[in-house]
Amino acid sequence: MPAYVGGPNWSELDAALALGNFRTVFELAEHETTIDVAERQLIIGICHTLLHHSEQAIAALVDSFRRFGGERPARAAVAAVFLGRLHYFLHDSPAVANGWFARARSLVADQPESVEQVLVALPLPVCDIPDVTALWERATAALSLARRLNDHNLQAKALADLGTAQVSRAHIEDGMTLLDEAMTMVLSGEADSPFASTDVVCNLLSACARAGDLRRADQWTRAADLLLGLSVDQGPAFLYTHCRSNLGLILCDAGRWDQAEVALRLATSRSAQAGQRAEGQIRAALADLWVLQGRLDDAERLLAARHDHPDSILPLAGLHLPQRAHDEAISVAQHGMRLMGDDRMRVARLLAICVEAELGRGNPQGARSAAEKIDALATGHPVPALQARAALARGPVAEATGETSRAVTAYEAGLHSLTSADWPLVRAELHLALGRTLATTDQSAAISEARAADLIFERLGSPAATDTARLLNQLGVAATARPRRADATASLTRRESEVLKLLRGGLTNAEIAAQQHNSVRTIEHHVSAILAKLGLRSRAEAAAYAASLQSAQKLPPHAEHPHTPANPPT
Repeated sequence: MPAYVGGPNWSELDAALALGNFRTVFELAEHETTIDVAERQLIIGICHTLLHHSEQAIAALVDSFRRFGGERPARAAVAAVFLGRLHYFLHDSPAVANGWFARARSLVADQPESVEQVLVALPLPVCDIPDVTALWERATAALSLARRLNDHNLQAKALADLGTAQVSRAHIEDGMTLLDEAMTMVLSGEADSPFASTDVVCNLLSACARAGDLRRADQWTRAADLLLGLSVDQGPAFLYTHCRSNLGLILCDAGRWDQAEVALRLATSRSAQAGQRAEGQIRAALADLWVLQGRLDDAERLLAARHDHPDSILPLAGLHLPQRAHDEAISVAQHGMRLMGDDRMRVARLLAICVEAELGRGNPQGARSAAEKIDALATGHPVPALQARAALARGPVAEATGETSRAVTAYEAGLHSLTSADWPLVRAELHLALGRTLATTDQSAAISEARAADLIFERLGSPAATDTARLLNQLGVAATARPRRADATASLTRRESEVLKLLRGGLTNAEIAAQQHNSVRTIEHHVSAILAKLGLRSRAEAAAYAASLQSAQKLPPHAEHPHTPANPPT
């Protein structure tokens, strides 16, 4: 098996596994009597896991673990790692997974250096473990050992783990370079294990989500889709689901909420096969989007059974703020910060929630303390998101203590740290806060800031547009908020909406043309426009997206409007 699993080398099995052909691996292992029984059961158990046969996977992996026993502890540790991964991803049972991972570490503790030790050191992608500080140390040691062992699969995984830890610690450029290198190893075939590929891609998308790096995420996911055969109807379901849910988070931060909704709906299309962990990640990402859109009841429903889950921390803390549940927001945020350690990117978000909640419950000193912590996180790290969040925390605290000029300076510094394309929601919040602060001293400047905020909120479809309209009216400028619900299909013409419905049934262009009494060329044009407008990459994604709309009864007819030609996505 490839070194990510370790063990003997069997050419047919290795070739099938490198191609991700798990059914072939399973069949070969079932009938290959020359393979050691413990190794064969390990292979069969891993294949059952990847084919989502949970009960059979557990039975085979436990049998393998017992057969390896004390005589081959390093190999028993591999079985323990995959048992832990199964419980973590398919059953979303981190406590059970932690028990198996702990057992694996004990089994290799006194063993000579081996590939199994690298695997055991970081049994999950770093993006799935909240304590970044400890993991940075482990990833550094794992990369060093993988290089000494000259194992490319484990080097790629360790590079990606270390890169994600670095991005989380706000060493963005260094971390992204490590992740780029890891992805290059995977896509070139230098690292050919499907397990390494999965962990590398998961890490990359999670790091991009934490840094808000949409361009890098889009470039690498397109490359991965092409070279790894990843799509809505093929490839590992967990990987596709993880990629699309993180892409949805990045699109949220980029202010492209309609496209975020499309990405998250696509993620749900394979969640049943991906396992409970992936389904929970999608629910958290959707809740994040719905909180931003003001759909608080919908978000609360999604998070209802997951209040104690790490994935729910950010959306749940964010949900409590508009509900004016300030004590609960602070409690959830503090719990998250204890879990995340030195994860500066996510901790800064939680501290910003604490600032707002402390001010909301009339505790300016508590707010100041939280704002100072964000400043400390941002010091020495010229990361726009960190700098802007620090400014957005300093300003309200200064206002609460009557230091208006300091508040203005903070908001202006925050805006200066962002480019016109960076973090639009944060930028709009800074414009709005600055406009409010200037309202009594510089009406002209206040109007300018309020209008800048209003343009962004209106484009996003944010309920905060009501706040900018109220401020503009107070400043003597007539304004009316026009809140809208994010709906990517609103960009489609009536004919394109009809074609999208027909794509759901898997019809060919010729079949659609016959039903619509159009030429095939016209239908091809409509399909290309649908893919471009919705940010979809294939007809299969269009069909999956249309099916998700049908299940939600959300494919209304659209009034015909002038058609804007669009080229198919590359």
